[in-house]
Amino acid sequence: VGAEPPTRPGGTAHGYDSEIVMWSCKKSIERMKCDYIDLFQIHWPSRDVQMMSTPTFAPEGVNRGMPFFDKGTPADFERTVVSIKELFDAGLIKHWGVSNENAFGITMLCSTCLKLGCPLPVSCQNDFSILNQTYEEDTYEAAYRFGMVGLPYGPLAGGTLTGKYFEKSKPEYAAKDAAVRPLDQCRHRVKADFQPRYGEKLPMEATLAVVELAEAWGITPAELAIAWAIARPCNASVIIGTTTVRQGEEGVAAALLD
Repeated sequence: VGAEPPTRPGGTAHGYDSEIVMWSCKKSIERMKCDYIDLFQIHWPSRDVQMMSTPTFAPEGVNRGMPFFDKGTPADFERTVVSIKELFDAGLIKHWGVSNENAFGITMLCSTCLKLGCPLPVSCQNDFSILNQTYEEDTYEAAYRFGMVGLPYGPLAGGTLTGKYFEKSKPEYAAKDAAVRPLDQCRHRVKADFQPRYGEKLPMEATLAVVELAEAWGITPAELAIAWAIARPCNASVIIGTTTVRQGEEGVAAALLD
């Protein structure tokens, strides 16, 4: 959920109300040319909670970095759950999940589902990798208690864990896709301020350790990072972003590792 209907001004914050959730779901079905969606995931929490690189909560969206719609009251969670329940009642979705959530959000959403008779969310799509295991703290417990599985994005930390950003000391990793995806076109070079946490000193030192371990084991750093994330008890699978066929093949190879 993110696109806005024509009745809304572009770029405004919303609270997953019935109009925008129904419109977004139907538009997704229209684009995919299908009859229903197997897993419908809402994206950012609409309340004034922190985002991405900032681990510390502060009210009024101080650490959010984007607009917020509400303050996370019981009524706010009811609005979201009612909107999702309408999709189930219309036969438009089979399951639903959340993204970038924390223990409070998961607990409130699930408790509200139980109150209103809506199916519980089944998945949580948070940032998670061998460099970022914060999900395994209280967020995992909340998800586990309500029967939700992790379906994280970021197992390669935006490509950092492939080793390609060691282009001077280990140029072979950047060279793998250089013909179709030169390093200067990759995420952390094009948008250096998007996920700066992965390029800082300590994450890069940890990444180097991952690269060297993968080399010792005879696999690629990407295979090690993806296989590690899949194997964590909190996760059912992972979401990877690929820009070349080779990267897709590498992801499959990682999933097949014991």
